[in-house]
Amino acid sequence: MNVTVITSDNKVWNIDEVYSKITEGMVTDQDIKIDLKSEGPDISATVLEKYIMYCANIYNYDPSDIVDLHTNALNTQLDLPMNVLDPDQSKFFKHHYRSNWHNKSIMTREIDIIKMQEGW
Repeated sequence: MNVTVITSDNKVWNIDEVYSKITEGMVTDQDIKIDLKSEGPDISATVLEKYIMYCANIYNYDPSDIVDLHTNALNTQLDLPMNVLDPDQSKFFKHHYRSNWHNKSIMTREIDIIKMQEGW
């Protein structure tokens, strides 16, 4: 589901439409793409992050299924090739990423993981 956000500074002008589409995407378990346009603010700078986390808890939706797009800002600033996945490709990579990902505590160091993996 594509959600276009109209902003000025950190204010979202079409907030009702955005809330409606985000909720619909979570209820129907779709990947959500939030388009903040080329120079839009970061989601955390708007009211959207709190709303997304609130709804994710209610609808048991994984917030990592939400992608925020900044159109070509990153591509033009860093001159990097961008690869945009379609929803089927996205689900494939998310499935394989999550199949061996384990949440660790904030005190876990990278070297501890390496030692565990290597059997040191």
